[in-house]
Amino acid sequence: MIILEFRSQDLFQNASEILKKHRLPCISEVAMEAWRSNYIFLFEDAVRTGPQREALRQARSLEMDDHRQRKIHRELNLAVPL
Repeated sequence: MIILEFRSQDLFQNASEILKKHRLPCISEVAMEAWRSNYIFLFEDAVRTGPQREALRQARSLEMDDHRQRKIHRELNLAVPL
């Protein structure tokens, strides 16, 4: 199983659209709270054709962009005593 995780709603929507455009069967789970992640679930054996593999590569690239954005904007955990 492949699980893609997104915090950015825009990147999540773009990845979902790319996968659906190439008819990759997946389940998109939208978070109810803004601070939670959005997820896309799909099975590896569902990726059969070259264009589908390229679509998955693009979705993973968007996921990596999302992770890079989080590292840049990561805030300090103020609950930890100094």
